[in-house]
Amino acid sequence: MNQDIKLDIIDLSYEGKGIARKDNLVYFVDNALDGETVIAKPYENKPKYAKAKAVKILNPSQNRTEPKCKVYDKCGGCSLRHMTYERQLKLKKDTVITNLKRMAHIEIQNLIVHPNPMPDHYRNKAEYQILNDQIGFYADRTHKIVTHDECLLLPKEINDIKKNMERHITRDITSVTIRKADDGYMVIFESDKPLSAEMINTLKENKEVISIYQRKYEKNILIHGKQYITDNLCGLKFQISPDSFYQVNKTQTEKLYEIAKQYLIKSHPEDKLKNMTILDLYCGIGTIGLFMADITKYIIGVEIVKEAVNNAKNNAKLNSIDNCEFIHADVNDAILQIEYDILIADPPRKGLDDSVLQSIRDKKPETIIYISCNSSTLSRDLGMLSDIYTLKEIEAVDMFSHTSHVECVVLMSRSE
Repeated sequence: MNQDIKLDIIDLSYEGKGIARKDNLVYFVDNALDGETVIAKPYENKPKYAKAKAVKILNPSQNRTEPKCKVYDKCGGCSLRHMTYERQLKLKKDTVITNLKRMAHIEIQNLIVHPNPMPDHYRNKAEYQILNDQIGFYADRTHKIVTHDECLLLPKEINDIKKNMERHITRDITSVTIRKADDGYMVIFESDKPLSAEMINTLKENKEVISIYQRKYEKNILIHGKQYITDNLCGLKFQISPDSFYQVNKTQTEKLYEIAKQYLIKSHPEDKLKNMTILDLYCGIGTIGLFMADITKYIIGVEIVKEAVNNAKNNAKLNSIDNCEFIHADVNDAILQIEYDILIADPPRKGLDDSVLQSIRDKKPETIIYISCNSSTLSRDLGMLSDIYTLKEIEAVDMFSHTSHVECVVLMSRSE
């Protein structure tokens, strides 16, 4: 059995874990901050490193704060709640700068990290897991369910919807997703069996729940209400369907998109920008492209998920924007076959595939806006393009407070 061990924490990992060295091992310690001495309990041992959890803090850091969440030590959702918000922002800033230097060989002296004006209650989406009639989130590093009365990342209304339907949860339901928009809430059940009348009626009693779906055999079936919920973002309206990708932090998404827009405005003369075409890769339901439509000649959005393409087309009509089109296509084909001047890419956390990077190198668009929620894969990709592109601007936006994740937006120009 692993024995408790005394450790001096000398640094933080990019995930916010304390780093210590002892007996030729590197320890990554949960719930520990740099400068602290802790008593830790190891839970995973490897030849060169070990993972542990701080069970007693001998000299608390001034950057330590008491987590407000009652299940913080069990749930895997908010890994940084023991850390002051100012220290969280510094961690994210240092991580981005370090990754750029280590992986892209790009050195920047400073980085703006735009703080979240509302570090709690910012998420517009909750994905609950269900096991043995219990509903909650997965415990850290396990598939065990952590139940809770309130998640502090969520608005009160989502917590209340979840609480009201708890008594009707059955083993036939494997997950429940609740989404928030300006006109109301959407609830999506994952179940291959019929939902109980009690469950449906309980949700119907809440007039703010305007859409109820059941995902059955991988198909979304509308049970009650509207096909979409509709949200206002950056002065535009967007219809959101059950599987639509939509950023979870609306306020910070608007900040992120505005930064990207200003990068384009400041780096191109107005008359030139007005005659340029933007290719928007991984466009989803069209949020970024439609927001850019008023500063450029034409927008072409590309997305591999067909339902998202249909959503994007509907959103263009909803906002009376006609200088755009959205196509269902592979991004590699789009990069090479479509004529455009500016490339916008907002890929998944894994970043750009090697084939996509090669297509960009072959096409060599004049300007690239790269938006990323993973500074590690972002830095890797920037390094792959650094011989033909110059990093002009980079800023970070704290979209995911109390977690180690941070969103970055980058402007790159083709080197002459």
